[in-house]
Amino acid sequence: MIKLRQEKIRINKEMIIVSPEMIIVSPEMIKISQEMIEISQEMIMVSQKMIKISQEMIEISLEMIMVSQKMIKISQEMIEISQEMIMVSQKMIKINQEMIKISQEMIKISQEMIVISEDMIEISQEMIIVSQEMFKINQEMIKINQEMIKINQEMIKISQEMIMVNQ
Repeated sequence: MIKLRQEKIRINKEMIIVSPEMIIVSPEMIKISQEMIEISQEMIMVSQKMIKISQEMIEISLEMIMVSQKMIKISQEMIEISQEMIMVSQKMIKINQEMIKISQEMIKISQEMIVISEDMIEISQEMIIVSQEMFKINQEMIKINQEMIKINQEMIKISQEMIMVNQ
């Protein structure tokens, strides 16, 4: 019975020694969690900027497609005129065919830019989702750390009470 009491006192003393260390570590963990939240928020901002840039790129690409389509239309009209003007037509047809090729290349490039822009939007949206998940996890970590502090404080109280009872 005496050995049991001595063992309880020894355990309580060790808990009193360990509990303050846990209280010291818990605010550090909260600080780290808050920093992670800040990083997550910055990632969300960066992702939103990337989405905005991607949307602007899509707008530019669409404008380029419209310009290219107008160029093709103009080129086709010029080919019709050149057929009527047989003397000049051979040279003009060559020039216009080159313009059509350039315009078609521009359409291809514009379409590729749209695909790239859409991919960037998807990546940005996924980054926002990841950032939001990290933010939630960090909030949960803060809650857990706060609970640990409460538990540690309770353990200290219990240990002190047990020491007083044992004395």
